[in-house]
Amino acid sequence: GNTQGGAFAELYSAQSDTLTSLTPLSGVPDTLFGAVAVNVDGRIVTVGGGSQPRKADVAPMRFTVDAANGTIRGETLPLSQEQVAPLQRLFHSATALLGGRDILVAGGLDATLVPTRSATVLRFDGDTVTVAGQWDGLNAARAGHQATRIRGGLLAGGILITGGLESLRGVPTFVEGAEIFLP
Repeated sequence: GNTQGGAFAELYSAQSDTLTSLTPLSGVPDTLFGAVAVNVDGRIVTVGGGSQPRKADVAPMRFTVDAANGTIRGETLPLSQEQVAPLQRLFHSATALLGGRDILVAGGLDATLVPTRSATVLRFDGDTVTVAGQWDGLNAARAGHQATRIRGGLLAGGILITGGLESLRGVPTFVEGAEIFLP
């Protein structure tokens, strides 16, 4: 969201079918274009995004929402620059792994706006976050793809990664096939 064109964040209540704009407090950036949000133990974590369109320059953040007061606070995750750099991306996926404490961040456009094969697993334990692994793990560079956790069967808990573009130069090229990440 961005505060220049509207609320940074909004909270939807299924009980009352209402949408409430949240007032940003400390640590909330003015803009956060293209970030992906995931719920980790009741807190919202964003990965990727930019301070302006077509710029992947924001470190992963954790947000705390106070629904009763209609506010949101943010903080940058305590990671080193070497850990943050590969997470600065756009048009990527961020998917909670089974158990809800780990996130798989896959593909997207890197800071130079080129599709990437990189993947990262972030592990959360209370207020502590660690990088459980970073590697060029995708078979193909992907941006604009989907990643969904498999809920049942032999591959339960795996992440199915499908679609996306592998090249944006000239005529965009679509990625063929799908991939499965098994934690």
